[in-house]
Parts: sequence; C-alpha cells; structure tokens
Amino acid sequence: MYLAEYQDSNFLVKALVHFYRILNSDSMSLDAMHGTGLVHFYSGRQDSALLYYDAIRERTDNQFFDTLKMYPNLQSLLARNVEGITERIAVTVTDAQTGRPLRDVMVISKNSRGQTDPSGKIYLEIPLGEKRVYDFTKKGYQPLVREIQPTAYNLTFTVQMRPQLPEKERDTDKDGVPDSRDKCPKEPGDPKNAGCPIKEEPAQSLPPGDDTPQQQPPTFREPEMVFVKGGTFRMGCDEKRDGIARRMNFLFMMLR
Repeated sequence: MYLAEYQDSNFLVKALVHFYRILNSDSMSLDAMHGTGLVHFYSGRQDSALLYYDAIRERTDNQFFDTLKMYPNLQSLLARNVEGITERIAVTVTDAQTGRPLRDVMVISKNSRGQTDPSGKIYLEIPLGEKRVYDFTKKGYQPLVREIQPTAYNLTFTVQMRPQLPEKERDTDKDGVPDSRDKCPKEPGDPKNAGCPIKEEPAQSLPPGDDTPQQQPPTFREPEMVFVKGGTFRMGCDEKRDGIARRMNFLFMMLR
C-alpha cells in the first residue's frame, strides 16, 4: 500500500484531492471511498476513516472487503475499532528438519477443522485480534498445539512439526541387541553372535618355555606270560623257577 510508505502531509493532501475528484465516478467510487478512508486513517483521523469504512460496507454488504486482495486495507487497519471483522489467515505447515511443506496435516480447533493442501497450506477464518488454539496432527510427527492470533499486520503464519521419535525396542538383557533379534534375550551376549555369549574352549597348560603340548610316553601293558625255549614263565610268579635254573646251569656248563 503506497499510502503507508508515503505519509508526508503534503502527499496525503494531494492524494485526498485525487480521490475526491473521482468519488462521483460510478466505476471508481468504491475505490475512491476506500482511498479517502485510508488518507484519513494515515492522517490520524480514524473516526473519519471509520465513516468511510461503514459506507463501503453498507453499499456492498461487506463484499468489497471480502474480495479485496490488498493488505493492509481499511478494514484490517481499523480492526481494533471494529468488532466482528473476520480475516482469512494463511497457515503453512512445514517439516522442522527439512523445511518441506507437509500435506494432509489435520488442523482442529473448537470452532473448525480441516487439513493442509499439497503445498502445506490451510486457510483459517479468525476474527482479527482474537486468539484461537489449534491442534496440528499428522502420522509420523509429534502432535503440536499452537495459538494463532491475527492482527492487522500479521495475517500469515508458519507452523513447524517435528518427526515422531521411533519407539526404543526392548532389550531385556541389556547387551545392545533388541529382543526381536536376540537369540538369547535373557542372557547377555555378543552382538556378533546374535546376542548369545561366545563359549571359549579351555586352554591347555604348557610347561615354561615350551610352545607345544608335551607328549606323554606310550604306556605298555605288562604281559602276564613270557614264552621261553623249553617252557613258559609267568611274570611275577615263582613257578618252575627251579627247573629253569637247572636248565640254565646245564647250558652254562656246556659252553664252558
């Protein structure tokens, strides 16, 4: 609105004269009345501006301001002086981490409910100056409650929603392997072994300085009987010792 940028008294007087000249024009009368009311508002004469605002509403049944795309306008500027003015508030819902717009977000209040469009926007009808509480919900995101209070200079809002935190899986034995993947859920184990403990083989004891296990000498079973020429001899038995002794003595005598 150029009048908001150039509020010099001389400029406002020239603008007022311009609007007065076209007030009687059928095609421009409403715009001229609106411009005249703006000049009065920026000149500090809000009561006069309110008169032009009421005149426009009576002529058009408020349709002039409902279709006006200019902001701020006389209606929004006079919001604190006029009761019951409802504005169309644009709310954009985005992902708090990526900034991308979120579609199909449910937006619910005591008086209305709706959801965001593919661009992440939803338009809310809220009386200027009135504060309303809205619940924002979407699957996969944390629910959010937001107060929105439109003013004459703030008719757009952005709401950021954070992704839902994943539920932590249960880990009964606290070994870092979730129970859903733990083959030994009640016994702490190694993650590399599917959550089960690794059983180690007992090490063999070695003598100092020797890296290889010491081999034991083979054991032989002592024979019970020994066969000798001329008879048998039982180990550990005294039988036939006398006969063997005589034979040995005989052999000894022959060799001499």
